[in-house]
Amino acid sequence: LVYARLPPGILGKIFLKMQILYFAGIIALLFVHFSSLVMGCYEHQSCLTTRNRLGSYVTRDVYRQMAKESQDICLGACNYNKSTQLICCAYRDEPADRRISHIQCDIDHTRYHLIFHGKLAERNEFPFMGAIGWRDLFAVNRTTYKCGGTLIDRRYLLTAAHCLFHSNEPPIVVRPGGFNLTDAHAKDFEIDEIYIHPGYEYPSAYNDIAIIRMKEPYYAESFENTGPACTWALPLFAANVTAIGYGSTRFAGLASDSLMKTNLTILTNEECGKYYEQDDDLLYHGIIHSQLCANDTVGMSDTCQGDSGGPIIMYRTDDDENVGYFYEMPYVVGITSFGNGCGSGVPGVYTRVASYIDWIEKIVY
Repeated sequence: LVYARLPPGILGKIFLKMQILYFAGIIALLFVHFSSLVMGCYEHQSCLTTRNRLGSYVTRDVYRQMAKESQDICLGACNYNKSTQLICCAYRDEPADRRISHIQCDIDHTRYHLIFHGKLAERNEFPFMGAIGWRDLFAVNRTTYKCGGTLIDRRYLLTAAHCLFHSNEPPIVVRPGGFNLTDAHAKDFEIDEIYIHPGYEYPSAYNDIAIIRMKEPYYAESFENTGPACTWALPLFAANVTAIGYGSTRFAGLASDSLMKTNLTILTNEECGKYYEQDDDLLYHGIIHSQLCANDTVGMSDTCQGDSGGPIIMYRTDDDENVGYFYEMPYVVGITSFGNGCGSGVPGVYTRVASYIDWIEKIVY
């Protein structure tokens, strides 16, 4: 009866208005989601102004001083701890000529931080390694560490998306610094936010990448160790890498409290695909471009099931003409996704970090 009284064409107009309101709501939700991505910066973190000038986040007091010289060099803001606003200010009015993640990598790895000529510059060999902890369901006030991750910034940990489906509850802490899990100097940092790649569907191995943001930034000065790992953004072919994690020392064995490492070699995706032709559950499209494979050429060591989310690292050697020596910078090239046991001779499958640099930078910077 109601419809019979409406003038001709009115239903179409109502439907159109409903569509507009629906899409407006979607846009609002997307705006809220995007806003959450740029929150969580901290003072002195690298940033790009809205005019693509490289700078760093500063307090409003510093901003006022810099803005006196030129308003254009301070454009863009974010919130620290969802309350204190920081401003992105550039120190030179020149467009950035490199990715912001590459620039931040250089800042994090000053000469104080580096591994020189293969020797340890600091106490810990892999200070960018982190362990992800869940509340133990069977013991009060105890944390169980089930996955690994890589610090790529003072507050952000790169890990595998499938790690976040280990339990009905989300993880609660990150233990950064590459410490043994029983080390008295180790400290847990509470988790503030979790970002799972929008293309990930559990239990698939595709887009198996996630980022965890800690509530507070982790500084090297806290525990006598060094800074985050760099993120590799270029194509990668045959290379020697190091896989690290708190994983099982044997297949189906107990996880180790000690940080483990093993040397692996990158394989071509075509060669790797031969080992996983029948794996329809995890790899229904086979090995794709956003994945990479690595194994031990003699089949004696490989990453194990407990290493999920941990990195494979490649060290890149750079010359420093100012001081006359070379140094090595750690780059995370892959994230442990899954494998076929430990030391089986079958290569492990990793998420290729270079395929997700744009997504990573949108969240972290």
